[in-house]
Amino acid sequence: MVRTHDRSSAVGTAARSAAAAAASAADASPAVTARLGMMATLTAASGVRCGPVGAARPEPTDHRSRLVTASPDGAVLSATAAPRRPGCVVLLLHGGSEETSHVRGHWFDPAVLRLVPIARAVARHVSDAAVFRLRFAEHGWNGTGAEALRDAGWALGVLRPRYPGVPIVLLGHSLGGRVAARLLGADAVAGAVLLAPWLPAGDPVEQTAGRPLVVLQGTRDTECPEPGTRAWLGAARDTGARIDQLVLPGLEHTMLRRWREWHRRAWQGVRQVRAQAAHR
Repeated sequence: MVRTHDRSSAVGTAARSAAAAAASAADASPAVTARLGMMATLTAASGVRCGPVGAARPEPTDHRSRLVTASPDGAVLSATAAPRRPGCVVLLLHGGSEETSHVRGHWFDPAVLRLVPIARAVARHVSDAAVFRLRFAEHGWNGTGAEALRDAGWALGVLRPRYPGVPIVLLGHSLGGRVAARLLGADAVAGAVLLAPWLPAGDPVEQTAGRPLVVLQGTRDTECPEPGTRAWLGAARDTGARIDQLVLPGLEHTMLRRWREWHRRAWQGVRQVRAQAAHR
């Protein structure tokens, strides 16, 4: 069902300052924290071609990040909310470069930063959810996506034994949406929320059979234009995926324009996927 409602440079000193302020604003209101996070992303273009250069940096301090785990390959999983007995687990997957890029991931990458306020919005509005963000070891898709898929598979391998029997909802932006779509058939994955996803025609769809998918896109997205995803979404529907696609007029790839709406739609999507998966 389709409903209609309603590039890149290195992160500079100003972006890092804004990002650090956003990350350290543990006592600030959610609105202030979200605005600070958005300030960092405003200094750089975004999308699947966005790839800042720089060495890996430690994650900004955040008292809500109770669990930080690193993979042998350099991916890092951090918790935004980690209740002891969650009703679901939400794993957020950030965007990255379309072109081959072996730039190491870091926490001040705009693609990583833009999911910080979304993770907090999900934790706030889906109060029994364990919410985790994955930072990929490398920034790009790198031809086959092997590294990004490896990192996401590693994160699922960490979360499944920690929360046995608890459904996992994937929430991916851009390249992270492509990773989420590819992992829909993984054990314990209930479904996914895809924000401005990169879904090229020809990607596999068999894993989507019977899975609920909420797809949020903007009409002004020039990085991953909505028409470019129609072939993949059509193939997934034919396979039996339960897709709820919402195309938002005037919104673009960075999720900065009307960012409150993106945040609201994201946590509502998590609730929807969770409810639909429970009634499969």
